Amino acid sequence: MALSVERNRTYVGLAITLVAAFFAAGCGSASEPPVKLPGRALAIGVAPDNYGTLWETTAGGAYWSLDGGGNWRRVPGAPGRAMLAFLNKHTFLTAAGGAWVAVDAGTVKPVAMHRPPSPLIAVTDAFYGANRLYGLDAEGRVWLSVTAGATWSQVRAAGLPAGGVAISARRAKTTQPDTVFVAAGRRGLWVSRNFGASFRRVPGIADATLVATTTHDATRVLLATPGGLELSTDDAASFRQVLAMRGLTAIALDSRNWKNAFAATAGGLLLRSVDGGASWDR
Repeated sequence: MALSVERNRTYVGLAITLVAAFFAAGCGSASEPPVKLPGRALAIGVAPDNYGTLWETTAGGAYWSLDGGGNWRRVPGAPGRAMLAFLNKHTFLTAAGGAWVAVDAGTVKPVAMHRPPSPLIAVTDAFYGANRLYGLDAEGRVWLSVTAGATWSQVRAAGLPAGGVAISARRAKTTQPDTVFVAAGRRGLWVSRNFGASFRRVPGIADATLVATTTHDATRVLLATPGGLELSTDDAASFRQVLAMRGLTAIALDSRNWKNAFAATAGGLLLRSVDGGASWDR
């Protein structure tokens, strides 16, 4: 009997160890196959206050998933063609010059807010729980809201050219300034390390279509180009290609767990990475 009990304890201990490793990895397994999205993604994001909750916006509306993209539910009354960012326990949506705020779970109709002073084509949160947003308009101007999107101020953004198409901001620590990246198509990738006051071009990037960062790993930058995905693990000092695939429409890094990365294909598939974008299942 004593030997049997000891064996059971060993098996239980092994099971606990495996479960702990399972969750430490940040996703369900070492190999996450692509899943079908409700529609072609314009934006995807990981809700920082709800573990495993993803958001997707499409031309027809917005969707949310509680299981990392396996199953999706429509957000009632959400606008189509929206960009998204995350506030403290809420999701910020902007489309057609307007703005809305919804609960992260996506179960109720978003509430309309005051319209931004200029229609935003991209938006990003700088630090989860801080209610701090950066926006990019069609003229390439950068806007900042420190009031959860209720009011906006134009950022100087000296040196940033017109033609920006995507923006991502992150603050490694609350005592440090925000780092802001802007993907400007054939004008390359641009970075500001002083809250958007001034920008400089990142060397070696000829064409940047999407960019994503995470506060959980301030050295990691995920970049989409016309040829696929490139990853930096030294804060944009250098990049290497990690996925050769054309037509990616949205990318995201988990702000609370750098290991979780996501990319949406033109064909409506969600690609997932469990090592921070270093490798992808196809």
